[in-house]
Formats: sequence, structure tokens, C-alpha cells
Amino acid sequence: MILLRTVQAFLVCLMVLGAITVYTDFDFFGIKIGFILTATIEEVRKGYPNWFSEIYRLAQIVKWSVPALFVVIFMLFRPWISYIAQEQNLLDSEFHKKSLLLAGSIIIALCLSEVLLRAAGWIPGQLTYSPWFKQVDKLYPLDGFTTDVDGIFKVDTSVSKKTVEHYLNCKKSHKTSDETINFIDWGIMPEVGVICLQNNWKHKTNSGSNEFKEMVNRIRNQGSKTCFDSLITIYQTNPFNDDGFYSIPFSSNCHGMKKVLLLGDSFTWGHSSIDKSGSFSNTLLSRGYLVYNTGISGVDVAQYKTILEKYLDVIQPDIVIANFFMGNDLEYFQRKPSKDFPIMYCTNAGNLMTFQNGMQVSGMANTYAAVVNGLVVPEVNNLNSLAAKTVIGTLVWRFLSHMSMVESHLPKTIERPNEPFCKIELEKMRLYCEQRQIPFLLSVIPQLVNGKLEGAQTINSLFSELSYVEPEMTIDMYNGIDGHFNEQGHQFYANYLEQIVKNKFALKELMENTSRSF
Repeated sequence: MILLRTVQAFLVCLMVLGAITVYTDFDFFGIKIGFILTATIEEVRKGYPNWFSEIYRLAQIVKWSVPALFVVIFMLFRPWISYIAQEQNLLDSEFHKKSLLLAGSIIIALCLSEVLLRAAGWIPGQLTYSPWFKQVDKLYPLDGFTTDVDGIFKVDTSVSKKTVEHYLNCKKSHKTSDETINFIDWGIMPEVGVICLQNNWKHKTNSGSNEFKEMVNRIRNQGSKTCFDSLITIYQTNPFNDDGFYSIPFSSNCHGMKKVLLLGDSFTWGHSSIDKSGSFSNTLLSRGYLVYNTGISGVDVAQYKTILEKYLDVIQPDIVIANFFMGNDLEYFQRKPSKDFPIMYCTNAGNLMTFQNGMQVSGMANTYAAVVNGLVVPEVNNLNSLAAKTVIGTLVWRFLSHMSMVESHLPKTIERPNEPFCKIELEKMRLYCEQRQIPFLLSVIPQLVNGKLEGAQTINSLFSELSYVEPEMTIDMYNGIDGHFNEQGHQFYANYLEQIVKNKFALKELMENTSRSF
């Protein structure tokens, strides 16, 4: 009997928790459950244009099934309800026995639910989850990036020497091996540290093969015979140039070779390619183009524009390619790059973005607090503190917060504009290049969301006044864990860009020859 009651109580707990989760702003693989349950079909169409019909139908089923949930709850508890209604003597010992059985069953079910939720990865007090952030007892910065006087977020070139020295000292004292290195323990950003040690990690630099590695090996075996060979040797030895980018020096110039300036974020940096040598930037470089790579992880179009204005006249490229990612590049608010407000703080808790939803935060500690404030139950009173102690309490608090029944103190938000501000900045970039008679190419990189790729057409009239190109990527070209290109994706994108570049250069030469003939 007690097992049966426990199972019944456990099922009731699960259904109640499910109802609480559904009717709050719970994010299920990118789908805001609370939003789709209350939105009209037009609102769902705007939020999820690719599969709005299926989502809306499912939402209606879920919405109207909730009343049935309470009917089920009533049926499960009917034995106790009937017993209470029929019992004339409330002090009867049998009633006390069943009451204790009910209370014990509920307590056991709640404890079991709590254990299962924690085992599934739920954390007490945490409202939303991010793979790029974790709470820490002591917050400290990681070396690797810095912000210059123009507000450009770039690599701190002094970190290279520090990283190599730390690595060699650890190897000498046998404190670590290549497989067990933890850059965060060294106080260094991992993505910078990996590139700093690419000449020391023999088991990594020699693993696999790609066009860039083959070119480097050829130059090593045959020696530097050309200007380009010497340039690659310098780049391989010092992967970060003096301006703080993972690129050949901006002063590089080999006669007769086309110069390509790449603007972008982590995709252009080379995320998810093996030891970064297989990135589409390095692949284009290995094919004989002078590629100036200004990609930095986590940056935005505001940085692309600032870089363009600072370095275009210095590099004087034959073409500028802005690699626009349909994720974090899609910015609706204006951010003004400034040396006083870096775009992010790199810390042991993760990369803390200082500009979120139109609001600027100052200082590492304040930025961390702002991020935490949006992720956890704010313990501003005893009720909130008690709710934050358990996962079930957190879910109940989230439901009460949605109903405005508790003191939430969640971050303030600004109403989002109808059109993204990045459109204005991209148009200014195009005009800036046009004034200098340099071709500007806007290439849109689709975002992997819910097992589907979302490109420029996802947002109506996003680039209605801008000319752009978009590669026909497939899901198997992405890293399913972090959403970046894998080796196949970088190779495909390099081929795609090269074909466009070749066509533009061929057309330009044809027009020049035609004009000379007249």
C-alpha cells in the first residue's frame, strides 16, 4: 500500500513540476515554452518562422491538456478525498494512519524527485543554464586578451612568451603533460594558449594533415625561397602579429599576390578546427592569398566597423570580407567600442559579456554579478533563500515569479527595436570601402539551432538593402557541441569564399582590360 501511494504521489509531483515549468519562461532547446503557450499564431510565426505551424499546434495541445492534469490529480487523490468525506469521526485512528501514509508518501516522492532532478544536471537556485558560464567561489581574470585605445578587443601579445615559459617549466619539472594541461589553472585563456603552444605540442601539430600544415612542412624541408615563404615562416613562429590578431603582419606585402581582409568572430578565428591550423582563414592563406585575419571570439559588428576604419588604409586589401554570424552578430542595440568598456571580461567563470540587451555594465565584478543575477534566484529575502536550497523550490519560485508573487529583482531590460542596429553599421562599412574603391563582401554564416540551420532569411528583411552571399552549409559541417564549423565546414567555407574571390578578381581584371582597350 505505501509503495502504491508513493508512486501516486511521485507522479503527482512530476506533473505539478511539469506544469510549473511549462507556464514559466522555461527554455527548451531554444524554444520559450511560456511564450508559445500565450502567443498568437502571428507572434509564433515571427519568433519561429521555420516551423511555427507545428509549434503552435503543439502549444494548443499542451495548453488544453493542463485542465486534464488536475482531473488526473483529483483521481489519484480520490481515495483520500472519499475517505475524508465519508468519515464522520475525524479523530478515528484509521484516518490518522492514512494521513501519515499520505504525508510520508509525498515526502518520499519529493525527495526522490529532487534526487532525480539533481542527477539530471539541475542545480538548486539556478534558473537558466549556459555551457559558457559557471559560478565560482573566487573570480579572477584570465590573461589572453586586451582592449586597445580604440576599444578593439584583441590578443595580448605578451601572453605568448608567458605561456611558452610556463609550459617549458612544467615539462622540465614533470608537473604536467600535453594531455593534462589546464590553461585556466595557469590563468591563461585556453583558445589563446593552444595557439601559443602550437610549435611545442608535437603530438598535436603532427596529428592529421591539412593544406596549411602541408605548406609549412614544404617550406621547412625546402627552405624559404620566396617572399611568401618567409612570411609563412614568420607567421608559424609568431602566430599573433604585433597588432594583436591571429594573422600575418598587417605590413606584409608580396608583389603580385592578392590581399584579403577578413572581419569576423570565433568562426573567423578558427574555432573547432584542429589546433586552428585548419581554419578557413589559414586554408585561404595556404592557397596563395595574403589573408589578414582580424577574427576574435565573441566580438560583434561594432568591432568589425572599428577595425575596418583603423586598418583598411594600412593594409589596403584587394577585397574585404565581413563574415556575419547569424548568432551573436545579430545585434539590435548600438554598442560603442571603448577602451573603458571592453566587450567582455575573460575569467575563470567564463567570458562575461559587458553589453547585454542594450545595457552596458562596468567592471569585472559588476559584470559577473549581472550575469549571475539573470541566472539564479536572487536571495533578497528568507523565502527566496529557502527556495534556492532545492531544485523543486527553484521551480516553484520560478512559477511564482512568473505570476509576480515573489520579489524577483531580475535584470532590467530595454524594449528591443524592430530592426537590428547592425544593419546600419554594415551599410556604413560598405560605404567606407566603396569610397576607397575596395570591394566589400558580406558573407552570412548560418546558425545551428535545434538541429536546423538558420540563415539570413530567418529574419524578414534583415539585409533587404544590402547585397550579401550565403553558403549552402549542411549540419554535418558543424560541431554539434559548440555550433562552430568543424574541419569539413572550414574546408567547405574556404572553397566557397575562394570561388567568390576568384570571380570578383576576374571580373575586375576584365573591366580594367576593357577600359584600357578604349
